[in-house]
Amino acid sequence: MRSGTTALLLGLLFSFYLPGWLDAVWIQFLPLAALLAIAAGRLRLFGWVMLGFLSGELHVQHVLQTRLAPSQVSQDLCVQGVISSIPVVSRRATRFEFNVEQSHTAGVHYRGKIRLSWYDRPQPLHASQRWRLVVRPKPPYGYANPGGFDYEKWLFIRRIGATGYVLGKQPALPMLSSAHNLARLRDQWVGKLRDAVDSHPSAPLMLALGLGFREELQDHHWATLRATGPSRLMPISGLHVGLVAGGCFCCCHGPSRANGWAGASSGRW
Repeated sequence: MRSGTTALLLGLLFSFYLPGWLDAVWIQFLPLAALLAIAAGRLRLFGWVMLGFLSGELHVQHVLQTRLAPSQVSQDLCVQGVISSIPVVSRRATRFEFNVEQSHTAGVHYRGKIRLSWYDRPQPLHASQRWRLVVRPKPPYGYANPGGFDYEKWLFIRRIGATGYVLGKQPALPMLSSAHNLARLRDQWVGKLRDAVDSHPSAPLMLALGLGFREELQDHHWATLRATGPSRLMPISGLHVGLVAGGCFCCCHGPSRANGWAGASSGRW
C-alpha cells in the first residue's frame, strides 16, 4: 500500500511538471491502461503512476479552462459576480479577487475568477459584496526571472484565470444582496482589528498573526521577521494561532474563575 501511494504521488508530480504533455485523445485511454496495469501484478506500480498522472492532468486542464480566451483579451466585459477576497487598499487602487457569475456582454460567456484593480473607487469595498462591473481583462502572466517570484504560478494556484481593472467611465452597479459567508466574516474581523490598532506601527503584524491577513506587510516587516525568527509563524497564522491562543486562554482563565467562584461561595458561608 505504501509503494502504491508513493507511485501515485510520483504520477502527480509528473503531471505538474509536464502539463499538456499528452494530447486529449491519448488521455482518454489512460484510465483503462492504468486499471489494466494495476490488475496485473508486475505493472501495478506503473499503473498507479499513470493514475496519479491522469488525476493531476485532469486537474490542470480544469484550471486552464477557466482562463481568459484569446478572443476576449483587451475587450471590455460587463460581468456580475461576488468579491471573494478581502480588498487591499493602496494609495492608487483597491485590489481584490472577483468571482464572475454572469457575463452580460453579447457573445462572451466567461465564468471564473479575476484579480481586479479599481482606481478611484466610488465607495469602500468588502468581501462577499455582489457587483455588476465593466472590466478590461487580460490573461494572467508573470516574469520568468530565475529565483524571483513566479506571479503566474501564484495566480494558477489561486485559480485566477485573468487579471484586469475596472473601467471608471462606466457605471458600477452594486447589487442589493450580499452573501454572508466566511470571507465576509473575516473581512469584518480584519476591519475591527484594523480600527483598533490602526495607529500602532505593528498593526500589519497583528493582522497577519491574528487573522492571516498578510497583504499589508511591507518589505521592512518581512526583514524584521526574518531577522528575529517569527517568519515561520506566517504559514500557520490566522485560524491555527487563534485556536491555540483560545485554548490556552480557556485552560488558564477557566480554573482561575472557578477558584474565584469557590472563594466567593465560601465567603458567603
